[in-house]
Amino acid sequence: MARGKSRYAEAKTTPTGEHVTGAGAPSGDELCSCVLCDLTISGNVLPCKVCKANYHPACVNITDEVYGVLITILPVVGWVCPECITSIAEKRKTIDTQFQQLFDAVNKLQQDYATLAAKANSATPVVNQHQPVTNISHTVSQVVKDQLRRKKNVIISGLPELPDCRDADSVRELCETHLNHKPWLDETKCQRIGDRSPRLLRITLASEQAASDLIHAAKSNMRHTDPNSRIYFNHDLSPAEATQAYLRRKERREKRARQAAADTVDNTLLNSGAPPFLPRDA
Repeated sequence: MARGKSRYAEAKTTPTGEHVTGAGAPSGDELCSCVLCDLTISGNVLPCKVCKANYHPACVNITDEVYGVLITILPVVGWVCPECITSIAEKRKTIDTQFQQLFDAVNKLQQDYATLAAKANSATPVVNQHQPVTNISHTVSQVVKDQLRRKKNVIISGLPELPDCRDADSVRELCETHLNHKPWLDETKCQRIGDRSPRLLRITLASEQAASDLIHAAKSNMRHTDPNSRIYFNHDLSPAEATQAYLRRKERREKRARQAAADTVDNTLLNSGAPPFLPRDA
């Protein structure tokens, strides 16, 4: 609620009522003005416990009868003005949202840690049956840190290496021009890796969510863009994750090839007039 002159200011009179002494009324030279009507308060007054501003009871829709009851408990419970109530509610909502986000992030970290710990424990007999527990914990901790670090990275393949343009500037121009996306990236961690030409470019963003948003924007827009259709944005996978991803891609390609071969045979039989192939149990 924006503070300003209310309808009471138009009358140019102060609210009437019996002068009350104590916590709810000014005394002596301590006369003050109502923040809503800007008129001097010489009688009943409501001080806000939060912002310390003073109000005429009538300016905040409090009758003399209600004020008479309220003034007896003000020294104990205090009174909060409508503006402060709204502000406190908004701040509480923001804090609740931030707390939920923090809770979700911690919960996800705990789940990732439990998964990696299980993998590490299952692999330790193969690596070294006599490895100390402290070394195992250190290994798990390093794996977790590496995984969290990689989640903020994005690997860009097919981006030309220009001698007169920095890679960070090339990425920004590409994103703003073709992806309608403006990512924040750490220029000190913008690095070319690999030995093929052009080399892969690894960039680091502010958070895991920022990296995911960039990859999503690329998948939604790059396929429709020419000549940049051969530029790809992918997650920064560990060697084990990269191997698993390769095997999944290989399996999908083989499945598509088998389906294409079966479709070709069916089309050939249909064109020749022969009955389609049916399984034995059909």
